[in-house]
Amino acid sequence: MTHSSIDTALELRPRAKAGDIAALRIETYRSAWEGAVKDTELWSPKTRETADHSMLFAVACTLIDGEVTPASFEKGRFADRDILDLIGRTTVDVIDEFTAATPGRRNCRITATLNSGGSAVAHRVVTLADIERGMSDQELARKFEACTAGVFVGESAHAFLDAAASLERMADVGRIVDHIRL
Repeated sequence: MTHSSIDTALELRPRAKAGDIAALRIETYRSAWEGAVKDTELWSPKTRETADHSMLFAVACTLIDGEVTPASFEKGRFADRDILDLIGRTTVDVIDEFTAATPGRRNCRITATLNSGGSAVAHRVVTLADIERGMSDQELARKFEACTAGVFVGESAHAFLDAAASLERMADVGRIVDHIRL
């Protein structure tokens, strides 16, 4: 539920720098709101687990930092003042049209009202076909590298991904373990 909001925030970010945002409006569908917005603790996460399920944290962190990675949670980024301030300037609305379109189409629209008086909007739609297709190899590699930064050193992340891509053809799957030794 937070993945599409992260992608939408990434699309918005070049046109709405976090420091220039006076207010945010996130528009979503009912089940996303119920799972990632409705509970009050999602508006001010106190734990990694709560932050991990908060659409508000995901959007604020993406707009401010440009990404959400394991380090975002390990460093307690969810409790930092700039994140909580942006969440405090955010509203989330359930749009009936978006709800009616689910599960086949999952909409997320984020509107940033800027301090200058202008606004910027990003709207993403994820279909079941998009979900089934999954990420491209390039997107998967980028995400893997971001999530394993500090674990794999140098080219070891690429070597592991290459080994994983050929897993079905490997005569000895034990070879992949060689790439995860630290």
